[in-house]
Formats: sequence, structure tokens, C-alpha cells
Amino acid sequence: MLKEEPYTKYIKVQRACSYSHDNMSMLLDIIKGANEGLLVVGAIQAEDEIWAALQLVKHLSWPTVPDILSGLRLRRQLTSHNGIEHNILFLDHLDHALLSGSVKSWLKPDVVVQIGGRVTSKRVSQFLELCSPNSYIFVDKHPYRHDPSHLITHRLQCSIIEFADIMLAKEFPERVRTSNTILREINAMFFHCFREFFSSKIF
Repeated sequence: MLKEEPYTKYIKVQRACSYSHDNMSMLLDIIKGANEGLLVVGAIQAEDEIWAALQLVKHLSWPTVPDILSGLRLRRQLTSHNGIEHNILFLDHLDHALLSGSVKSWLKPDVVVQIGGRVTSKRVSQFLELCSPNSYIFVDKHPYRHDPSHLITHRLQCSIIEFADIMLAKEFPERVRTSNTILREINAMFFHCFREFFSSKIF
């Protein structure tokens, strides 16, 4: 049976705190109800949006995939919080971890939120397509559609700063996830492997 309603729901934020409360409440309920949420941060150029993205990452406390063009790979220079790596989980090396078939088959986010531009990593993009989350929320200030794989279920038209402001005003339940511990160990393993490899090279 064909669905009569469009696959992707569009929500427009014209100004901060100016949006359809019904649609936004639905979106917030999806995010709050996520069992295995994943935050994807695509390309970001403006420094204020990078900072807003970092605040969102800290507040949401989901495993976060920072694209190489997101600006969050330099987060130690962006924040004075020395313990930031202990509070949130950045999957800097997911691209390499996905070379493992077991990681690809095990990691199954049910809700994905993507902010910023397109994801540079082809491997991460293919993973997001294959994992088929129940909800894929895409935040972009431009109205132009770019969803060749038809992944996006909800498209929120606003800036990263506006989205972060909305999210920071809400409380989200803290959940102890075994998967986070495993993901942290996988990410740390690749970090140490790369550090040892490059430290052994003589330039």
C-alpha cells in the first residue's frame, strides 16, 4: 500500500522560537525517545555555528560523528573544558572502524540527527544509508532538497544556531548505554593505532 502523505516532513523555523509547536513537539519527542541516537555533524564554515554545534553535542550527549570539515576535529582549541572528552563521545575514526563488517552490522542507530552540510566520508554516508534509522532528522537553513537515498524523514529548515537554541532549552534524559562504552573503546583503539604509526615515522 502506498503512503498518501509525503515521506519527508518539513518544518520551517522563520526566526528563533517561531515555528509550529505541534511539529516541533513531535520532533523533540522523537529525539527524546531515541534508544540509540547518533548525531552527525557535516561541513560547517562559520565559527559561531561550530561553537553552537559543540554546545549541542555536549547537551544532547549522543555519540557524535564529526566530519573532517565540521571544525569539531579542532575542539580542544575551541573549548577551555579540559574534561570534554570524558563527557561526550566523538567518533573521530568511524570512517576507519566501518572497514570492519562486524562494526557495520552491530552499530544500528534508531534516530539520526544531522546538522551542517554534506558528509565528506563516502563510507559514513553509505553506512547511514544501509542502517536505515527509524527517523533521520536533517537540519539545514537552505530549503533545497538533496536526499538521493531518501533517508530523511524530517527536514528542519533553520540555522545550526537556531536549532541549538531550541535544543538547549529542553531537557533530555540521560541513558546509560553499553554501546557507548564499546564505541569509545573502538574509537580509542584507532586513535592509539594512528598515533603509534605516525610517531614511528621519520619525516
